[in-house]
Amino acid sequence: MTAVGKKGARELRASDPRASGPRARKRRVGNAFALGTLRTVRGTLKRFIALAVICLLGVTMIVGLRAACLDLRQSADEFFDAQHLFDVRVQSTLGLTDDDVVALAGTEGVERAEGGWTETVYTTVGSGSSKAEVRALSDDGLNEPRVLEGELPTSADEVAVTRRYAAEAGVGVGDAVTFRSAADSDSQSSKEGDDAQKDAAGSDSSSDELSIDLDDDSADAESEPIFARKEYRISAIVLDPQDINAGEGTMSFRASGGAQYAFFVTKDNVQADVYTVAYLSVEGAEVPLCYSDEYERLVSDVKKRVDDAREERQRARGESVRADANATIDDAEDEANAKLADGQREIDDAQAELDDGRAQLEDGKEQLTLQEALAVRQMDDAQAQISAGLAQLNQKAVEIDANEPQVQDGIAQVEGGIRQIEDGIRQLDEGIATAGSDQTRAAAVTQAEQAAADEVAKKFAEGRSQVPDYEHIDDNVTALEAGVAQATAALEQLKQMDPPAPEEQLQQAEAQVAQLQEQLTQLKAAKEQLSPEAEETATAQAKQQAADAADKAIDDKVAELSQTKSGLESQLADLTGKRDQLFSARAQLEAGRAQIASARAQLADAQATLNANRAKALAQISDARATLRQKEGELNDGAAQLADARATLESKRSEAAQKIADARAKVADIDDPTWYVQDRGSLSSYSSVESDASCIEVLGTVLPIVFFVVAILISLTTMTRMVEEERGLIGLYKALGYPRGRILSKYVAYAGSACLIGGIIGDFVGFIVLPAIIFTIFSTMYALPAFTYHLDAVYAVAAIVLFMLGIVGATATTCVKELRESPASLMRPKAPKAGSRILLERIRPVWSRLSFLNKVTARNIFRYKRRFLMTVFGIAGCVALLICGFGIRDTVLSLPERQYGKDGGAIRYDLVAASSTSDLDAVADDLGVREEVRDLQRVRIDQLTVSYGDASESVTLYVFPDGVDASRYVGLGDASGAEVALDDSGCAITKSAEQVLGFGAGDIVHVQDPTLAESNVEVNGVVTNYLGNSMYMSESAYERCFAKKCEQNGLLADLNGDSAAQIDFADGLTGDERLLSVTSTAKLVRDFSSAFTLINTVVYVVIVLAAALSFTVVFTLSNTNISERERELATIKVLGFKHGEVHVYINKETIILTGIGIVAGLPLGYALTRSLTLVLKMPSLYFDTVVAWPTYLIAAALAFAFTLMVNAMTNRSLDRVDMVGALKSAE
Repeated sequence: MTAVGKKGARELRASDPRASGPRARKRRVGNAFALGTLRTVRGTLKRFIALAVICLLGVTMIVGLRAACLDLRQSADEFFDAQHLFDVRVQSTLGLTDDDVVALAGTEGVERAEGGWTETVYTTVGSGSSKAEVRALSDDGLNEPRVLEGELPTSADEVAVTRRYAAEAGVGVGDAVTFRSAADSDSQSSKEGDDAQKDAAGSDSSSDELSIDLDDDSADAESEPIFARKEYRISAIVLDPQDINAGEGTMSFRASGGAQYAFFVTKDNVQADVYTVAYLSVEGAEVPLCYSDEYERLVSDVKKRVDDAREERQRARGESVRADANATIDDAEDEANAKLADGQREIDDAQAELDDGRAQLEDGKEQLTLQEALAVRQMDDAQAQISAGLAQLNQKAVEIDANEPQVQDGIAQVEGGIRQIEDGIRQLDEGIATAGSDQTRAAAVTQAEQAAADEVAKKFAEGRSQVPDYEHIDDNVTALEAGVAQATAALEQLKQMDPPAPEEQLQQAEAQVAQLQEQLTQLKAAKEQLSPEAEETATAQAKQQAADAADKAIDDKVAELSQTKSGLESQLADLTGKRDQLFSARAQLEAGRAQIASARAQLADAQATLNANRAKALAQISDARATLRQKEGELNDGAAQLADARATLESKRSEAAQKIADARAKVADIDDPTWYVQDRGSLSSYSSVESDASCIEVLGTVLPIVFFVVAILISLTTMTRMVEEERGLIGLYKALGYPRGRILSKYVAYAGSACLIGGIIGDFVGFIVLPAIIFTIFSTMYALPAFTYHLDAVYAVAAIVLFMLGIVGATATTCVKELRESPASLMRPKAPKAGSRILLERIRPVWSRLSFLNKVTARNIFRYKRRFLMTVFGIAGCVALLICGFGIRDTVLSLPERQYGKDGGAIRYDLVAASSTSDLDAVADDLGVREEVRDLQRVRIDQLTVSYGDASESVTLYVFPDGVDASRYVGLGDASGAEVALDDSGCAITKSAEQVLGFGAGDIVHVQDPTLAESNVEVNGVVTNYLGNSMYMSESAYERCFAKKCEQNGLLADLNGDSAAQIDFADGLTGDERLLSVTSTAKLVRDFSSAFTLINTVVYVVIVLAAALSFTVVFTLSNTNISERERELATIKVLGFKHGEVHVYINKETIILTGIGIVAGLPLGYALTRSLTLVLKMPSLYFDTVVAWPTYLIAAALAFAFTLMVNAMTNRSLDRVDMVGALKSAE
């Protein structure tokens, strides 16, 4: 009996339907099938777990991303409902009145309507300025902020701020906050200039003060602040339901044009007469999800009704504004006429006063002429007497002056001689004292002695130099003495020789002895004469002689100086007598001069008195004449002013008439206001929630398809093998009379239970674990009080049912096919397929070079086509998912360079700064001279709302001056690479806006600026831009579009230095209060990763799930392959294959199949990644996917790594193959 037959017999002995009664048989049959199913699960536990894991991964992928998106929408909706966020808001170009709000409240479907006030301001954050929106708190709690700390404002000096502002500004409850509008500094400067102009003009004539203000209210409203400007105290930190942006994520690229922060104050601070906005709540809108179609339908119906009724309200408001303006003009006309009449009366009175003044002036001139003549005659007589006395004194003074020089010269000569003699005597005294002093005498003696000693030393030195080798004279004397002794001894020897030496030789020896004796005598004499003792004796004698000579010379000098002094003292006595005589003569001259000076002083006093009287008289006459001239000038000025006043009055009269006429014409031209009806979609953060959720849902829709297909194919392979393994048992069931449905139920229950277990766990992971992971990212993107979990039971069950239908359906299909056969056919082993040649065998050059085992491997791979295709497709699908996950990451990493790269990037400037129009010139001049700035370009920067069809999107507008090459600063290339020109009529707009709105080149889009001015503009081209929505226009196109002058308010700059230097430079500019915003592209690149944390997290989830699926697929297919080939493996083991050879035999096939699957999966992964460019249509983000070449290597490496891991795990199964049991099974 076969193994399968024994197993079936054991099961059927307990469950034979013929064993007992019907009920017992049914009960035992049910228990038998249950036991059989459990035994099958235990026997194929790996297969069962693999099916459950595949279902778990698929269900997690299907429900997890969608659940996270649903939870995000639900959490946002709960927050919006709790804070009573408006459903519809209405704004008007001329504001809204109470009548407008009442009319809106009466619209069908409107639950309540409330007027409100908002204003965009600037506040200080750190060292720079940031945009904020101030709102008045609602009495009914509409749009009420959620309090996180403190209490909402109740007094006029309190303010609530958003959590984002408190964190970034570093403030808390109790701190002070101030804000300003962009025009505050301009208006203050204008006011000061007007005051200065008024002060300079003065107020000489009341007619100059005539002014008429005929400006309409709308013009004033633009410059008047909505809320009071003062210091506020923070009373609460809140979450704003109208802006849940936390500052990070893909939302940071949306060009909302709105404020970053919100402030909330009480209505006591409102200074406006009309509402700036009206908020509407729609009946029943709080019930459905605010992102659902039902909610959109309810709101859309109300918007349509408001649109239908707004024309009447616009017309009523226009008529009211025109009526108020005409009443203002009438009041101004009456006031002007009254002022003109007052001015005419003042002119007439001034003319009468002018005529009286001229008559008085002529009388004063005549009296002044007579008084002047009398005063001149009296002063001339007194002057003649003084002049005569002064002439006599001058004569005497001349005589004294003539004698005085002679006396002075004599005194000077005598005193000069006296001084010279006294100096000479003093010098002689000093010379005598110096010459006769002991010090001088001692110095002279010492100097003489030193000179004498030097002379002796010199002579001895010269003598010693003449003696050869004097330094060794003692040695030389000794040597000569020794030489004399030797020569004498030699002479004696010669004399004593026998026979005697020749006479000539004796003579020579005697001569030599004599010569040496003479040299010795001379040398000893020189030694004695030049010895140090001789030198000391000579030196002492010379010093004594020199000292005596020096003493005598000093005594002679002192005597000579004393004689000279006596002669000088005699001359000094003579000169002193002459000087006394000259001093007496000089004293007489000085006495005469003193008398003259006294007389002159008397005459000078008389002259001074005369001059004072003359000056006084002339001053009085001059003052009188000046007074008359002043009066005459005043009269002339008065006449001129009077003429000017008459002209001014007539001019004012004409000007007033013209102003009134112009004002009436202007009022007649005032159009009815325009209402703008918006829903929550106008809030960028509200739309961002739907955008981010939709983006994730797209991934959650596309990627699970691959999971599902792979899961079905793998399940089909697995269950097909399982059914084939139990063919004999199925045949036995049929032979015993079991119905097909009963037999089928076992395998359906097996596959269904695996799907159910995996699906339940997958639902838990998908609805709890995966959203919890993504919520950590959502919390950095959205300022919501809490994220809540929501279970969509229908979707959870549907996901499980979907996989159950696929896997169980595949199982049922396989079983039904087997059940069609007869019991006998099923109980016999399935006939093997007829062998056939594979394609590789037909390629003889290749096939002939393969080894035997390689040929067997090739036949095994290509002969079993279903296993081949399933394995290749499963691995290819997993590799494609891995490439898709890593490709999204590659795209994110490539965006900074593609967006901000200098070579071909969409943004090519380094810094953008915005300021008020009035400050731009000064800011540009200051930045232009900075060494960090390489180039500057002035532009206009604004925020627009672009609409096309029913869709709208916020964009940032850049207006370049005509003639400027905008491509130096921004990329203007379209998808084909061609440059889009900025002409004088159209615009260029970025790709992300085109994807969201659906327009194309040549289409007309509707635009609206922050002042609610609207127009239509043609799209000349769609330019490539990856982050943010932008529109580019020329100055001419802007002025034609909006019918107003283009005023520049921004700067684009190219900077020097590296990224760190550029960021430091930009940070330094934030402290300049003239700059409303400063953005560094280098800083955007540095902080880039935080904006894509959500996408990166989803990518990592996809990669992990894809990796798990890949591992499961390879593991399942490998185990199935082993189970199918147990008999073959047992055979080769019996033939002597070792464990390692068996491992290579099987693993080689798996690795080759993995390689083929990788090759197939690489292009599939690229196609799947590129498809995301078409399906991911996110606001402010053009997700142009790219796949870097390392991604292919990483995906392939992971696939191979999983295969190797699985091989290592399955090698143990290969080692445990029962050779005997496998070979005993039926053929």
